[in-house]
Amino acid sequence: MKKRKIFLCVVSASVLINVIPLLPFMDRIAVSNYAWFAVILMMGVSLNGVISFFLRRKGNFLPIGARTPMSRYFSEDKAHTFTEEYEKEFFWQFCLYWFAIPFYIPCIFFVSGAPECFLLPICVFLVPQLFYFICYILNIIKGNKEYQIKKQKQEQELKEQNLQEELGRFK
Repeated sequence: MKKRKIFLCVVSASVLINVIPLLPFMDRIAVSNYAWFAVILMMGVSLNGVISFFLRRKGNFLPIGARTPMSRYFSEDKAHTFTEEYEKEFFWQFCLYWFAIPFYIPCIFFVSGAPECFLLPICVFLVPQLFYFICYILNIIKGNKEYQIKKQKQEQELKEQNLQEELGRFK
Protein backbone atom coordinates (compact mmCIF):
# COMPACT_ATOMS: atom_id res chain seq x y z
CA MET A 1 0.00 0.00 0.00
CA LYS A 2 2.85 2.37 0.86
CA LYS A 3 4.54 1.72 -2.48
CA ARG A 4 1.30 2.49 -4.32
CA LYS A 5 1.01 5.85 -2.57
CA ILE A 6 4.62 6.72 -3.34
CA PHE A 7 4.14 5.75 -6.97
CA LEU A 8 0.96 7.84 -7.28
CA CYS A 9 2.70 10.82 -5.66
CA VAL A 10 5.64 10.52 -8.06
CA VAL A 11 3.43 10.34 -11.14
CA SER A 12 1.12 13.10 -9.87
CA ALA A 13 4.09 15.37 -9.19
CA SER A 14 5.39 14.71 -12.69
CA VAL A 15 2.02 15.54 -14.24
CA LEU A 16 1.83 18.77 -12.22
CA ILE A 17 5.38 19.70 -13.21
CA ASN A 18 4.40 19.32 -16.86
CA VAL A 19 0.85 20.71 -16.86
CA ILE A 20 1.13 23.78 -14.62
CA PRO A 21 3.73 25.49 -16.85
CA LEU A 22 1.36 24.99 -19.80
CA LEU A 23 -1.39 27.09 -18.20
CA PRO A 24 0.15 30.54 -18.95
CA PHE A 25 0.65 29.50 -22.57
CA MET A 26 -2.88 28.25 -23.21
CA ASP A 27 -3.24 30.54 -26.23
CA ARG A 28 -0.10 29.06 -27.85
CA ILE A 29 -0.90 25.41 -27.24
CA ALA A 30 -1.55 23.56 -30.46
CA VAL A 31 -1.18 20.04 -31.70
CA SER A 32 0.70 20.07 -34.98
CA ASN A 33 1.33 17.37 -37.54
CA TYR A 34 4.73 16.86 -35.96
CA ALA A 35 3.28 15.76 -32.59
CA TRP A 36 2.46 12.25 -33.84
CA PHE A 37 5.96 10.94 -33.03
CA ALA A 38 5.75 12.07 -29.38
CA VAL A 39 2.23 10.62 -29.04
CA ILE A 40 3.26 7.24 -30.48
CA LEU A 41 6.42 7.14 -28.37
CA MET A 42 4.47 8.06 -25.22
CA MET A 43 1.92 5.32 -25.90
CA GLY A 44 4.65 2.75 -26.60
CA VAL A 45 6.62 3.66 -23.48
CA SER A 46 3.45 3.53 -21.37
CA LEU A 47 2.53 0.12 -22.79
CA ASN A 48 6.04 -1.16 -22.07
CA GLY A 49 5.75 0.14 -18.50
CA VAL A 50 2.48 -1.72 -17.93
CA ILE A 51 3.85 -4.93 -19.47
CA SER A 52 7.04 -4.62 -17.40
CA PHE A 53 5.00 -4.30 -14.22
CA PHE A 54 2.92 -7.39 -14.92
CA LEU A 55 5.94 -9.42 -16.06
CA ARG A 56 8.35 -8.16 -13.37
CA ARG A 57 8.87 -11.72 -12.10
CA LYS A 58 10.29 -12.75 -15.48
CA GLY A 59 12.94 -10.02 -15.30
CA ASN A 60 13.14 -6.27 -15.47
CA PHE A 61 12.19 -5.03 -18.95
CA LEU A 62 12.43 -1.30 -18.14
CA PRO A 63 16.06 -0.65 -19.16
CA ILE A 64 16.83 -0.74 -22.88
CA GLY A 65 19.46 -3.47 -22.47
CA ALA A 66 16.86 -5.73 -20.88
CA ARG A 67 14.99 -6.15 -24.15
CA THR A 68 14.85 -9.79 -24.98
CA PRO A 69 13.20 -11.98 -27.57
CA MET A 70 9.48 -12.55 -27.26
CA SER A 71 10.07 -16.04 -25.87
CA ARG A 72 11.35 -14.50 -22.63
CA TYR A 73 7.88 -13.07 -21.96
CA PHE A 74 6.56 -16.62 -21.80
CA SER A 75 9.42 -18.05 -19.72
CA GLU A 76 9.18 -19.12 -16.09
CA ASP A 77 9.55 -16.70 -13.20
CA LYS A 78 13.15 -16.11 -12.13
CA ALA A 79 14.14 -16.90 -8.55
CA HIS A 80 16.06 -13.65 -7.99
CA THR A 81 12.93 -11.60 -8.70
CA PHE A 82 11.37 -12.65 -5.39
CA THR A 83 14.13 -11.07 -3.28
CA GLU A 84 13.69 -7.84 -1.37
CA GLU A 85 16.67 -6.30 -3.16
CA TYR A 86 15.08 -6.89 -6.57
CA GLU A 87 11.76 -5.48 -5.34
CA LYS A 88 13.46 -2.25 -4.23
CA GLU A 89 15.45 -1.94 -7.45
CA PHE A 90 12.41 -2.58 -9.64
CA PHE A 91 10.28 -0.13 -7.63
CA TRP A 92 12.66 2.82 -7.97
CA GLN A 93 13.24 2.05 -11.66
CA PHE A 94 9.49 1.78 -12.21
CA CYS A 95 8.87 5.14 -10.47
CA LEU A 96 11.60 6.82 -12.51
CA TYR A 97 10.23 5.29 -15.70
CA TRP A 98 6.71 6.59 -15.06
CA PHE A 99 7.99 9.94 -13.78
CA ALA A 100 9.39 10.62 -17.26
CA ILE A 101 6.22 9.76 -19.21
CA PRO A 102 4.33 13.05 -18.55
CA PHE A 103 7.31 14.94 -19.95
CA TYR A 104 5.99 13.95 -23.39
CA ILE A 105 3.03 16.33 -22.86
CA PRO A 106 5.05 19.50 -23.60
CA CYS A 107 6.62 17.69 -26.55
CA ILE A 108 3.15 17.05 -27.95
CA PHE A 109 1.79 20.57 -27.54
CA PHE A 110 4.82 22.74 -28.26
CA VAL A 111 6.58 20.94 -31.10
CA SER A 112 6.25 23.01 -34.23
CA GLY A 113 9.08 21.91 -36.50
CA ALA A 114 10.71 18.83 -37.91
CA PRO A 115 14.03 18.69 -36.02
CA GLU A 116 12.62 19.04 -32.51
CA CYS A 117 9.67 16.74 -33.17
CA PHE A 118 12.10 13.81 -33.07
CA LEU A 119 14.83 15.16 -30.82
CA LEU A 120 12.78 16.15 -27.75
CA PRO A 121 10.77 12.92 -27.35
CA ILE A 122 13.90 10.81 -27.84
CA CYS A 123 15.69 12.87 -25.16
CA VAL A 124 12.76 12.31 -22.80
CA PHE A 125 12.97 8.58 -23.57
CA LEU A 126 16.73 8.39 -23.00
CA VAL A 127 16.93 10.28 -19.68
CA PRO A 128 15.64 7.37 -17.52
CA GLN A 129 17.78 4.98 -19.54
CA LEU A 130 20.81 7.15 -18.76
CA PHE A 131 20.01 6.95 -15.03
CA TYR A 132 19.67 3.16 -15.26
CA PHE A 133 23.03 2.96 -17.02
CA ILE A 134 24.76 5.19 -14.44
CA CYS A 135 23.34 3.11 -11.57
CA TYR A 136 24.43 -0.08 -13.34
CA ILE A 137 27.98 1.25 -13.65
CA LEU A 138 27.98 2.38 -10.01
CA ASN A 139 26.84 -1.10 -8.92
CA ILE A 140 29.67 -2.66 -10.91
CA ILE A 141 32.19 -0.30 -9.30
CA LYS A 142 30.72 -0.98 -5.86
CA GLY A 143 30.87 -4.72 -6.50
CA ASN A 144 34.50 -4.46 -7.62
CA LYS A 145 35.41 -2.52 -4.47
CA GLU A 146 33.73 -5.13 -2.30
CA TYR A 147 35.55 -7.87 -4.21
CA GLN A 148 38.90 -6.12 -3.78
CA ILE A 149 38.33 -5.64 -0.03
CA LYS A 150 37.39 -9.30 0.33
CA LYS A 151 40.45 -10.34 -1.68
CA GLN A 152 42.75 -8.18 0.46
CA LYS A 153 41.32 -9.73 3.63
CA GLN A 154 41.90 -13.23 2.23
CA GLU A 155 45.49 -12.35 1.30
CA GLN A 156 46.10 -10.88 4.76
CA GLU A 157 44.69 -14.01 6.41
CA LEU A 158 46.85 -16.20 4.18
CA LYS A 159 49.98 -14.19 5.15
CA GLU A 160 49.11 -14.46 8.83
CA GLN A 161 48.55 -18.20 8.48
CA ASN A 162 51.90 -18.65 6.68
CA LEU A 163 53.62 -16.57 9.37
CA GLN A 164 52.09 -18.69 12.12
CA GLU A 165 53.17 -21.89 10.34
CA GLU A 166 56.73 -20.58 10.00
CA LEU A 167 56.85 -19.57 13.67
CA GLY A 168 55.59 -23.05 14.60
CA ARG A 169 58.46 -24.68 12.66
CA PHE A 170 61.17 -22.63 14.37
CA LYS A 171 60.09 -23.45 17.94
